[in-house]
Amino acid sequence: AGVSPDDSALEKALDFLKMSQLSTGGWEYGSGFGENANSTALVIQALASMGEDFHNDEGAWSKDGRAPMTALLEWQNDSGAFQADFGQGPADNFFATVQAIPALTGKPFPSVIQE
Repeated sequence: AGVSPDDSALEKALDFLKMSQLSTGGWEYGSGFGENANSTALVIQALASMGEDFHNDEGAWSKDGRAPMTALLEWQNDSGAFQADFGQGPADNFFATVQAIPALTGKPFPSVIQE
């Protein structure tokens, strides 16, 4: 969008993401909801667009030895689908899977479509 990566608005956004990251390495939709694949995948896409390292379990975005990508991959089921938990236990979820795919590429969503 033509905004420099060192723009103060983007720096503040990264600060917010860092502050809101859970000790599990992922993110939740809102306070008290717990980590989920959807929010974690979307944050990974944002981190990818900023060139941040979200793969390294010892990197700046790692929490207790778990990188955001590690946290996301733990939501993937043997079927390949990513799971969501809406209070009745984890289950394969279409939206979580769709949001995880661009995150797995390590590229922000519009770049995935264009390539």
